[in-house]
Amino acid sequence: MFNLSISKSENRFREIFKNQYFPSSEDSRFQFKWINSITAGKYDFSVNYIAATGRPYLDLSSLSNQIDRRNLNINNYLKKLSSYHRVDIGAGYKFILLKQNARIGFSVFNLTNRNNVKYRQFVYQLQGGSPQNPINTVLGSDVTQLDRTYNISFNLSIQR
Repeated sequence: MFNLSISKSENRFREIFKNQYFPSSEDSRFQFKWINSITAGKYDFSVNYIAATGRPYLDLSSLSNQIDRRNLNINNYLKKLSSYHRVDIGAGYKFILLKQNARIGFSVFNLTNRNNVKYRQFVYQLQGGSPQNPINTVLGSDVTQLDRTYNISFNLSIQR
């Protein structure tokens, strides 16, 4: 299965940025999924690839105290996160347990252990420096998606 999504998501608020449109943090313009699965007797296998363009964010760390925020041109401070890429694999085995259909499986989420950033979080640090010369700082850190994750599954279909 192939799936391609093309979308655009924007925000607009009267009280912020003079009611200008700006990209939503959920705006991922292109998303692509390639899902593969095959069953061979009692075994099933899957390989999935998922990709998406990076989401926009407002780089608050580049704003300084000298900038007049009433006349801020938001386009000068918009940046994009890195694109999202993920490969998942899985395998399962079907069998009979206590006269019921059962399946045991093993999968790996994010096989390549790619560092996928969900969003960039900013924290405003007040009053660094000295009381005579205060320094206000904006610190940013990335909030990431799951690293490589191993999963074991067991299903039992109970029928009367």
